[in-house]
Amino acid sequence: TLRMWGIEPTREHLQALPVAMENTYGKGVLSQAVSKLMHASAAQVVIYNGVRWATDVEMVRSFDHHLLVYVTAESELRFQRLRARNEKPGEEGMSYEQFLQEEQAATEREIPKIGATADVRLENNGTKDAFAGQVKMFCDEHLTADKMT
Repeated sequence: TLRMWGIEPTREHLQALPVAMENTYGKGVLSQAVSKLMHASAAQVVIYNGVRWATDVEMVRSFDHHLLVYVTAESELRFQRLRARNEKPGEEGMSYEQFLQEEQAATEREIPKIGATADVRLENNGTKDAFAGQVKMFCDEHLTADKMT
């Protein structure tokens, strides 16, 4: 949406957009849009990355078969990874203080509280291989044919 409007998709702009949409069109407007897409999907498994609002949690839990998975890591490590990925303009030069400040944005504040209610919690404080092992164990435990019926 931001690119379509000619607005640089910085973290600040990406955090402001859903707030503006909720303020303009009502609480849960994005959750409702995602719900429609998920219900329209023919996939056996749908992953919704980025649960950030209570309305997102309600939407996920509205499905008969659902799991709310919280993936987290220590803040310093999240900061280092964010800078290394440099996915959004300005991330490479971001300071840790700026990162911590942005974690207080409206789109970020509820995440720890949501994580506390998750069905599964995965800690991503180690190596990629260690995390891949956790994901494999999760899939083996939760995404087998008998668990998905």
